[in-house]
Amino acid sequence: MIPLGAMTWLMDTVSASVSPFLEVERAAGVLARELAKSGVRADVHRAGRSALVSVWRGLVVQCVTVPDGAVHYVWWTGRTSHRTRRPVLATCPADRPNAAAARVLARYRELSTSATDIPAPPTAEPM
Repeated sequence: MIPLGAMTWLMDTVSASVSPFLEVERAAGVLARELAKSGVRADVHRAGRSALVSVWRGLVVQCVTVPDGAVHYVWWTGRTSHRTRRPVLATCPADRPNAAAARVLARYRELSTSATDIPAPPTAEPM
């Protein structure tokens, strides 16, 4: 039997050694499962150093590691900035998958009930 203190040390050591790439993949899987609870099927894909959750045409959530090491969900809101003409993105920390799923679900409902084609996000002009 392993003493409790040794088990805690072992778990902390294993957690610290987990690759950031595994963390984004895990976060993507958690979001996909949260969406599935609401009846929305989503596919998870690996994309370099990030993971993607493909929800609907025009709605892909990217799971990324930000500079402080935290994992965040990022997706296009469907809007563009009037000032910069760049896509306006939504973000949510991956440690709040329920909140992210609720926000992504709201965007999914906007898109899935829309009768028009989904426009591609604009490309920003070089500065």
